[in-house]
Amino acid sequence: MDGYKLYHTDDSGRKVDLSDKQKELADQAKDRSAEKIAKAREDDPGMTDDEYMLEEYADDHDEYLVDGARLKCSHAIREIKVIQGKIYRSVAPDTTTVLKVTENPKAKCCGYLYHATVKDRKVKDNIPPFRCNCDREPHNEKEWAKLEADETCLYEGTCKALIDLEDEWDNLPTMTPYLSFGNDGDEESISGITMSSMLFCKHGGLITPVTSGQTTKLCASNLNLAWYNYNETMLSKINAIDPKYNDLIKQFKEAYEKNKSRYMRLAKQMGIPPEMLAVIHYRENSSDYLQGGFNVYLHNGQTLGQITTKAPKNKLYYDFDTAALNAIAEKAQTISDLGMTYDTRDITAMLCFLETYNGLGYYYKNRVNPYLYSGTNVYISGKYVADGVYDPNAVDEQAGAYILLDALL
Repeated sequence: MDGYKLYHTDDSGRKVDLSDKQKELADQAKDRSAEKIAKAREDDPGMTDDEYMLEEYADDHDEYLVDGARLKCSHAIREIKVIQGKIYRSVAPDTTTVLKVTENPKAKCCGYLYHATVKDRKVKDNIPPFRCNCDREPHNEKEWAKLEADETCLYEGTCKALIDLEDEWDNLPTMTPYLSFGNDGDEESISGITMSSMLFCKHGGLITPVTSGQTTKLCASNLNLAWYNYNETMLSKINAIDPKYNDLIKQFKEAYEKNKSRYMRLAKQMGIPPEMLAVIHYRENSSDYLQGGFNVYLHNGQTLGQITTKAPKNKLYYDFDTAALNAIAEKAQTISDLGMTYDTRDITAMLCFLETYNGLGYYYKNRVNPYLYSGTNVYISGKYVADGVYDPNAVDEQAGAYILLDALL
């Protein structure tokens, strides 16, 4: 394996040697496979780490990427870039993205996830551009033109215009063929990709996996699964919605439809579902939301144009959109941990984000959160009536996030 050489040519015509990176990925795979290597040596005492990687690594099912694997790029940066006088930043910067499998929709893993293959490399279809800047500037006139033409790069980052992926992923060299997949009736079988695979971006970056996606639907390396599972269990217990909220739900949906385009535009910049943005607006100030007003801080529902006195304190904005972008940007890490995007439809993930947005006090105290579940059979009473002050008899009269999301989704 040490003698194997891997080269690609970038968009400036430079030959890039990726051999050292491939060896680094192989060494990381050895560390992950240490127990399996030890077990293999029981049958073959003379087997070396390299021999294991060459002969048996490709059969390691635990290493294969599936739909939802999280990826990183070696040239992705969170920092602001100034290019030809224009300021490029990401509202919710993220140097990772989530893999979407499209090339072999028949091959399943873990009961509900799809195996990724070397062909899952299309920008947008498989790999959404990273919501951040690339640390390399455009190399040619075509790239300059793309960056200049796409104004969304000003708030989503330059990667969106500059990402240019190789035709296939590269796998580690092995003597054993990688697991292959194909649809029913297909003559061609396509090799799967593993935690040691890499995808070259012709703009210079190298895309590699952070997680395989096999452990959780959210594929989040930092996610508290007990918390996610708690909210998933709560959802399973919901079997009724209080009919007293029927009229309110109707008003909520009507208000959303009237301002849907604005919520969609903002949500695309934030990298979150527009329905969830609307729920936050309602929960923070229901009157402003239902009246079609955009006159409050999304942070806490206080009136714009005045310095906030509730947490977060000392904010001063005059425009709803700008304030809202700031409020969501402060939760960028949670968005990343949950693997959330504009297209997310995982209602459990949305509720987890909303719980973080409002505060995890209810979860930590093992109390049903009315911000999420008011209006359902799982919530009866109990509410924080002030910071740190919980009243078990107080009842939240607002509709909870679940019934509102349910109505829109």
